[in-house]
Amino acid sequence: MSASPAKCSPRAITYRTGFTKIIKKAKNDDGSESEVTEWVKTSNLTPDEILANFRNSFYPRIAVTVDMISTGTDVKPIECVFFLRNVKSAGFFEQMKGRGVRVISPDKLRTVTPSARIKDRFIIVDAVGVCEQDKTDSHTLNRKPSATLEELLNYVAQGGLDPDALTTLAGRLARLQRDFSADQLAELKDLANGKSFPDLAHDLLNACDPDAQIDAAKKLPGVVGVRTDEQVKAATEQLAQQAVTPFLKAQLRRRILEIRQQNEQTIDRHTIDDVLYAGFDASAVEKAQAKVKDFRAWIEEHKSR
Repeated sequence: MSASPAKCSPRAITYRTGFTKIIKKAKNDDGSESEVTEWVKTSNLTPDEILANFRNSFYPRIAVTVDMISTGTDVKPIECVFFLRNVKSAGFFEQMKGRGVRVISPDKLRTVTPSARIKDRFIIVDAVGVCEQDKTDSHTLNRKPSATLEELLNYVAQGGLDPDALTTLAGRLARLQRDFSADQLAELKDLANGKSFPDLAHDLLNACDPDAQIDAAKKLPGVVGVRTDEQVKAATEQLAQQAVTPFLKAQLRRRILEIRQQNEQTIDRHTIDDVLYAGFDASAVEKAQAKVKDFRAWIEEHKSR
């Protein structure tokens, strides 16, 4: 059974081949029921029927998936997770391991594995050293999606050093860089005292990086041996202050917002407008005359008051 990549629905099966064993209940001549084993072509079954058969039947015993056994796949009888390819994401790795911790009752487990007594553990077979390699714990940079760019710039200009705000601002600057022209980026680099947009974003992210904070603490005067929490905190504040210093210049903040607005607006300076009509519209004239007439009638009616 081959499944679709993770970007598709976890229940989407894109390729089916071979046969699968299905156990059906059949009525005997005496009215009793018995189980009948039947081999059916998987191409004749729907994806839901194939998945249901895998969950509840003895066959097939192995499911091969590519980038799918993470979230949305709930096969409770899984007792063995076999890694044949490295996984670099810490979150993805934990999700894959989590497929094996699904709880199932002993009776339902024995319908799939008759020799099993109870599911109290699962086995990981690591054929490529996945468990021995470091994983990256990636997070989105947009920690404050509701904050506007102007609000973020004003926040750091007023001395704000919240890590979520700094990482969000770094992500916004990285996206803006793709929309700005070379001349616009050069102008902003001059206003930022020679720091380009990538430099500004890097400094903001660096101020929130624990490894960079520890390295900065090592360089503090008088630091010897293991860094204390106070020393790391002081180094963190120093990195953050250095990262937001260019944004203290009001002209830089103003030009970033102005250039972004200019790039979002399309101003046609070449196409000549055609004047379709230069006089008064007949219906507008009639409407104006009607208003004047109604106002005169109202004055005549109320002039004695």
